[in-house]
Amino acid sequence: MATIRIIRTPWGDAPDWVREAWIGLDLPVAVDIPENTRMATVQTNSPLPQPRVATASVYFDQAIAALEPGHPDAADWWLELARRRPGLDWLTFDSASYEYIPDEQPTF
Repeated sequence: MATIRIIRTPWGDAPDWVREAWIGLDLPVAVDIPENTRMATVQTNSPLPQPRVATASVYFDQAIAALEPGHPDAADWWLELARRRPGLDWLTFDSASYEYIPDEQPTF
């Protein structure tokens, strides 16, 4: 499964310490997002649609599970946001904040 590695603080309205907590994490890229789904961006606390920038989407639960061990306060911040927005299943990151790590392809 392809992943993204967060290498810079994502853009956004969340407090700096919350956005900075993502740096260094590897997150699986979401591949099965239905059209017209509810999603939040890391760039802003607003639901989509947002101004068009290149993004990668990740599964909310997996992202929080990766964030929680090293940054429980930041994970709690996102969980509180999710409590206010039921059905929040994905987060998106702007392309300037991550490095894309493709699936490993078998060598023949």
